[in-house]
Amino acid sequence: MYVIAGAVGVFVVGAFVLSVFTLIFFPPKADSVVLQVLVQQLGSLGTLAGMVVGFFYGASQGSSEKDKTIGAVIKTATEATAATTTAAASTVTAAAEATPKKNGTSTESTTQPEGKTP
Repeated sequence: MYVIAGAVGVFVVGAFVLSVFTLIFFPPKADSVVLQVLVQQLGSLGTLAGMVVGFFYGASQGSSEKDKTIGAVIKTATEATAATTTAAASTVTAAAEATPKKNGTSTESTTQPEGKTP
């Protein structure tokens, strides 16, 4: 999408610059229709060129940078949470394995089916 926007932006700014040079170096006769058309074209292209510059370097650019920053923060937070969760799980497992068993029995079930004695 930015490729198309960039191409349109280059075209608009180029047309504006070309119109300015045309008026400076090849001025039409005063009171001619061509002068009126070029001045109208120059005004319109000047407005569009300002909008193009505003798009690429103004609020839209800042919004894009903000989105990238938020994405990086979320990624970092997710990775930190995953690392913390893994460390906590390892700690709990290690603590469970290190806990002494009561009366020498394990934590596994020692019940026997009914009617049978060991």
